Amino acid sequence: GLAAAPAIAAVETIVPANALSAKPTLEARDQALDPDEDIRARRGETQFRTSPEATKQRVKDSKKLFASAVKPSVDKSYWTQGREALRLQLGNLRYDLNNLATSKADKQSIKDLSTQIEKLDYAMRAKNKASAQAEYEKTIALLDTVTAKLL
Repeated sequence: GLAAAPAIAAVETIVPANALSAKPTLEARDQALDPDEDIRARRGETQFRTSPEATKQRVKDSKKLFASAVKPSVDKSYWTQGREALRLQLGNLRYDLNNLATSKADKQSIKDLSTQIEKLDYAMRAKNKASAQAEYEKTIALLDTVTAKLL
């Protein structure tokens, strides 16, 4: 009986966690549901449009990830992983490039890049290694050309 008393006293001194730590999460949720807030802000789209320098850095990073993730998959004939990496990078890259594009010629070159990436995706879907490697080289060359104009 008496030996258990210090253990119970220790349990009674536990202080409950502060519930205010959840406040930022609730504020983010409330902002997402606020009809008075701009729809782009509610979706989180404005965070990418804050500075052109950050967008250019994301394009550079995406370009590196594109090369490091897709090329090894093509070389090793890991078609599923390669197509997943291709699509993952394409979504972010297309969004950022469209934000950087200022003229119709820039937007057309981005469309041409998207078409070339679709050709690479088709070659990977067909599981044709020679065709996929050739399309990859064309895609990288076009990607370099487009990013050189925009960056």
